[in-house]
Amino acid sequence: MGLAQDQAYAEYGRGHWREGLFYLHFLALPMFAPLWPDVQEQVRIANASPIINATAFFGTSKTEIGIPVFWIPLVLNIITQLVCVSGVHRLTARVSSLTVTLVLAVRKAVSLVLSVMLIGKSGGNAWLWGGSFFVLAGTILYTLDGTKPPQREPSQVSASRKQE
Repeated sequence: MGLAQDQAYAEYGRGHWREGLFYLHFLALPMFAPLWPDVQEQVRIANASPIINATAFFGTSKTEIGIPVFWIPLVLNIITQLVCVSGVHRLTARVSSLTVTLVLAVRKAVSLVLSVMLIGKSGGNAWLWGGSFFVLAGTILYTLDGTKPPQREPSQVSASRKQE
């Protein structure tokens, strides 16, 4: 998909990341049509979760608004996913697909390491640390390679000296 985005950005310009974000998600909605009964069942289950007072989060209020507790983490997850996906599309509009892939690989590796250390309460194993090291090392090597000035061929060097 990254290569298709690169081609579209090359043809139409890189300033249209919002349009790509919209079409990518809007055109995927019909795929959920066969799952509609399952979605309805999950909404019923979510609505059956314990009710909490939503106004308690914002201070004291005379009015109580009851929300099933399930919806709060779901809405927070949707908001964070929107921020993440928007950031990825914004990044894709600025750099190559390979750079985006490496950035996402590092983000996933860091997330995995943090999850293992903080939630799993273990030090991980050699595969975790080895894989994380190689992801980080490969990304660093990729960024260092991009800082080298382009090498000129000897014929170009001699031609530029003749012009001086």
